[in-house]
Amino acid sequence: MAPVQAAYGSTRLALLEIFGVIFLPVFVVGQIYYDIVVLGNSLPETSITEKSHTVAIGLAAMILFRGAYIYPEKRAYLVSVGTLLLLLFVRENDGILDNIQHGFWKYLAMVVLIAGVIYARRCKNTFAHAFLRHFDSRTFAYILVGLMIVIMFSRLFGTGNLWRPAMGDRYIADYKSIIQEGTEHMGYFLIFFGVCMSHLCGYENKLTRSRASSQD
Repeated sequence: MAPVQAAYGSTRLALLEIFGVIFLPVFVVGQIYYDIVVLGNSLPETSITEKSHTVAIGLAAMILFRGAYIYPEKRAYLVSVGTLLLLLFVRENDGILDNIQHGFWKYLAMVVLIAGVIYARRCKNTFAHAFLRHFDSRTFAYILVGLMIVIMFSRLFGTGNLWRPAMGDRYIADYKSIIQEGTEHMGYFLIFFGVCMSHLCGYENKLTRSRASSQD
């Protein structure tokens, strides 16, 4: 009965993953469309797009911290990744934090970074093996690709140095902002999707293990 239950569980996870991969780009583009076409904005910090991916990255960080509590043998690794996402969350809220003091997000980010590093070092023996187990899973790829889109690709692809020469006299800064923020939006939700799937799979290659168990 156990192999059958394992196979059933892995099938549900696989179907959930397929649904997420199909739904995710539709959801992301739909939000951007609503902001631009219906609300008539160019994705400022107060837009639904900006607010939703800020919430998504904050929730992703909380899920990872929850995972660190549930899986003590993976605690240092999950706290480290959660800290990275929490830093992105703080950075996305720089406009709000500037109301306290200009550049206040930098001080808060420093506190978050120091706290995360100190805690992870306290349980550093739970980093390497957990990282390799997660790296071996397909769900890790969603997080990695999402991070690369947010941290690197959106910045490089959305730079004015690229779009000014491409558009010439037709260049409008709002177009560049939409391209950059829209790309970033997809990256954030890829991270969120990857974290959710990783948590459901226990931050390892659960689908492969379930198939192997059912074959045995």
